[in-house]
Order: sequence, then C-alpha cells, then structure tokens
Amino acid sequence: MKIITCLTSPWAALGGLVAGGALGLFFPASGAALAPLGDLYLSLMQMCVLPIIITAITTSIARVMLGENASALPRLALTFLIGLTSAAAIALIVGLVIEPGGGLEQTQRTFLAGQIVGHEGSSDSAASPGLWTLVQTIVPANVIRAAADGHMLALLLFSLLLGLGLGKLGPAQAEQTVGVLDAFYNALIKVMGWILVGLPFGLFALMAAHTGKSGSDMFLMLGRLVATFYGLAILVIAGMTMVVAARTKLSPLRVLVQLREPLLTAFGTSSSVATLPSALKAVENGLGVGRRTAQMVLPLGVSLFPIGNVLHVVISSLFVLQLYQLPMGMHAGFVLALGGVLVACARAGAPGVASMALMGTLLAPFGVPVEVAIVMLIALEPVVDPIMTLVNVYGNITVATTMPGPISGRLISPEKNA
Repeated sequence: MKIITCLTSPWAALGGLVAGGALGLFFPASGAALAPLGDLYLSLMQMCVLPIIITAITTSIARVMLGENASALPRLALTFLIGLTSAAAIALIVGLVIEPGGGLEQTQRTFLAGQIVGHEGSSDSAASPGLWTLVQTIVPANVIRAAADGHMLALLLFSLLLGLGLGKLGPAQAEQTVGVLDAFYNALIKVMGWILVGLPFGLFALMAAHTGKSGSDMFLMLGRLVATFYGLAILVIAGMTMVVAARTKLSPLRVLVQLREPLLTAFGTSSSVATLPSALKAVENGLGVGRRTAQMVLPLGVSLFPIGNVLHVVISSLFVLQLYQLPMGMHAGFVLALGGVLVACARAGAPGVASMALMGTLLAPFGVPVEVAIVMLIALEPVVDPIMTLVNVYGNITVATTMPGPISGRLISPEKNA
C-alpha cells in the first residue's frame, strides 16, 4: 500500500516529468525511443476516458432536463462565451504590444522559408480539409467510429442528444437509466485509479520522447514567440487562480496545491481528455464543487472551452502576420479574435494534421500562405502543447467553481487532501 501511495503522489508525477525531461535533453535518442511506451500509456488512459465523457455528460444533461438546476446550461454557455472571447482579446492585446513576429533577422526568415519547402507535402494533404468538412464530422453516421477516430465534438453532440432524450422520457424511465450510467461512471473512475498508479512512469516516457524529438533548435529559433505564449499563459493562470480562490475561500497557494495532480497530468500528457478523471477528483474532493456540477462542466469544457487553444491560435496568427509585416487594423483584429475562438474550438475536435489546416483558414483572408501556419503548428506543437493543455484544464476547473451551487472548499482539511 505504501508503494501505491507513493506512486499516486503528485510529487511522484513531478519526479517523472523532471526525470523524463532530463533524459530527453541530455540523451535525445534514448528519450525518443521511449515514445511508443508513452503513447501506449496515453492510449490506456484514453481507453477509459471516452466512456467517462459520454456517461458524465449524458447523466448531467438528463438531470438538468428533469428539473435539477435547470438554469445551469444557459449560464454555462454564457460563461464559456465570455471566457473564450476574453482570452482572445487578451491574447490579441499582448501580441500587439510585444510583437513576437517583429524584429526577426533575415537568416531566421530564410530558415522558416526552408521549413515551408520541407513541409510542402504535408501542407498539401492538410490544406484540403475546411471548416465545412469539420462541421460534417460533428454529425457522425457511426458514433462508434467517431469514438475510435477521436472526434470529440461528435461524441459531445451524441452525449448531449442522448441526455436530452433521457430527460424527456420522464422521471421513472430516466432515473433508472441515469442510475445505470452512474454505475458505469463510478466503475470507470475506479479503473482509472488503477491506471493512474503508473502515471509517473507514463509521464517519464512522454516527457522524454517530447524533449528528445523537439530538441532546442526550434525553441531557440522561435524563442520570442514561445516566451510570449508561456508568459501569457502564466498571466492567465494567475488570473484563474484568483477567481478560484475567491470562490472557494482558499488561498491562491492552497488552490494550486489542491489542483497539483490534474495540472501536472495535463502538462505531462498534453491531453485534456486524459486529465479529465484526475480533474474531476480534484474539483470534487479538493475544491468541494458539487459532483453534478463537475460532471457537467468538465467534460463539456474539453471541447467547448479550450482557452489555451485560443491563446495559441491568436498569438501564432499574429506572429505570422507580423512575420510578413502585414498591417493590423480594427477589422483584422476582429477577424483574428472571432476566428481564433472558432478555430480553437474546432481544433479540439479535429486532432492531427486536419487541426493544423484550420489555422490556414484563419490566415487565408490576409493573403498569407497556408503552409506557414501549418509549419508553425508542426514546429511549436511539442513545445507549447504542455502549457496549452494545462491552461485548457485549469480554465474548465475555473468555470466549474463559478457555477451555482454550494462550494465547501474552505471546509476541507488540508492534511486530508494535501
């Protein structure tokens, strides 16, 4: 039992991250060789997470339809909208002030041009999917295939409709079905607890592979952009910490202590989906948010509230425009802010090369080659994904604390949950 307790400690997860990063930095080949093990562990986590999302969203929506906290959905939608647009506006202002794409030397511009030529084949295959293609994937002909392909928005739509249908059946039938789904949810959470025993080793392999593959060359090349994004992310994290602290009556430091496990998991796995079980546990037990609120907000937020993606899309788009020394006006700023929100949400539902092509649809009206956007995402993804995922997860947690309902965070014993 002591071994299991040690392995499930957040400090063990932190140790795995640090050790993996050191291995990938000093022994890149060895770090990159661990990629299959890291991917295997991530797949093991995602195996349970997708059913967790379906059961959590379905039961939550059904309860709302049955009259429990019926005003929650409109308020949640409004909170998501305000949060996403605020994140886009903040990113736009910071990007205009700092200008991460300004002042690049000619050698750096030449290097980027060479990277574009090198990725020309990838850009050809990625440029074809458009926003309409993405919209079509949201309505799945086969929900099982959608789950296998990782189309989160399609699963989200299916879960929403199923929950609405259950809510319309009436209390007798709906409550029986919701009870069964709750049992599945609880069983899957138990299974995830077993899987999380190996989290330090999984994080070690993932971090070693990320560091070994990305190296430091591209980081140094685009250091100003990466530094801008990380600084902006830290600023947003600080703001969200103050919001959570005010709502839970905990100190900001105590909030971070209570959330250390999901935040470390998000940073190490770069997957909001894989972080969902630990986030649900931390929000319910660490912050005292009601279980029904957590089950409704966090799974929905995975696809509908990716504020880290918004920051990334807006900052990267500004970088490309500034790289080409294109003028920025009110109209351009509005297009970037609004388009950034849409593309960020779409990226959450279109993993892989297709999500990179969405960046090109945002920059196309400015006359910027689509290849630039794709190259930017390919080059920066290993570097910015960890902090971007952390912001996504923290944003969902913050929204959960702002929902109506009692929050007992101030009543939790620090010794019990530390």
